[in-house]
Amino acid sequence: MTWRSRFLAIIVCSLIQPTTAQVIINEVMYDPVGADAGKQLVELKNIGTVFIDLSGWWLCARQDYAGPFPDVTLAPGALIVCHIGAAGTDSKQDLYFPFMLPMQTISDFNLYLNPIFSNPSSMVSFVQWGGVPPVNRQTEAVTAGLWTAGDFVPLVPEGHSMEYDGSGKKSTDWYDQPNPSIGKENVRTGVKASGAVPAHFALLQNFPNPLSVSSSSAAANPSTQIRFQLAAGGQVDLSVFNLLGQKVATVFRGALPEGKHELPFQTSGLPAGVYFYKLEMNGRVAARRMILQR
Repeated sequence: MTWRSRFLAIIVCSLIQPTTAQVIINEVMYDPVGADAGKQLVELKNIGTVFIDLSGWWLCARQDYAGPFPDVTLAPGALIVCHIGAAGTDSKQDLYFPFMLPMQTISDFNLYLNPIFSNPSSMVSFVQWGGVPPVNRQTEAVTAGLWTAGDFVPLVPEGHSMEYDGSGKKSTDWYDQPNPSIGKENVRTGVKASGAVPAHFALLQNFPNPLSVSSSSAAANPSTQIRFQLAAGGQVDLSVFNLLGQKVATVFRGALPEGKHELPFQTSGLPAGVYFYKLEMNGRVAARRMILQR
């Protein structure tokens, strides 16, 4: 083996690390409109910083299993969609499991490194909804630090999805998403699946703040998240203004349900400076300041 070959082998091994996986179950659609089981979808996401080799991984839902995964690698930040009960051609974006039974309204769903399902160290990600099913992998998930004993995400309406906020091990870390975004980056337009309704209309501080708008900087972050909560549903207008009071962007305009929301704002094209973002709904107004710096 030449020095070039050895060098490339070292690079590949450092980038593809299946045992340090940070792959999560990111969104689940278990009850699509109609009876088409092929539309049951589970979105996986690599939230880590290294490429993850998924070959040989398995899915598990209650008593049913599917796998192994084909040779596929998930890049940092990338998504892949698992089609449950549907046939198709596997790709870097889609995996098909035609012989896996349809997911039920009381179920769990698990992602494994291998088919040793009773081993907590083999489990990568877990979610449970509708209740605690009589046959489940909750004990393994709790031991692995992936879930809270006895907890489950409340059922969401038909056609909605359950969307993970990216961290935590409780049902309150999941959203009821009325606008499923399977295969795309999650945009928080749903209410927390806990069913709790905020008591007040409130606009929260954006994060990160301040943020960099320099495209030449490796640390630049041209996107910030704007969070707010609604005690009741209705028409919402979320806009951004400069210090002269001129509107520079409309973040969102439309109807939203009651609950907690989180929307991304792309700051690309805006110069550094101080801006205000304003939330209006049913005659109520709230505003906060954000800072863009180079």
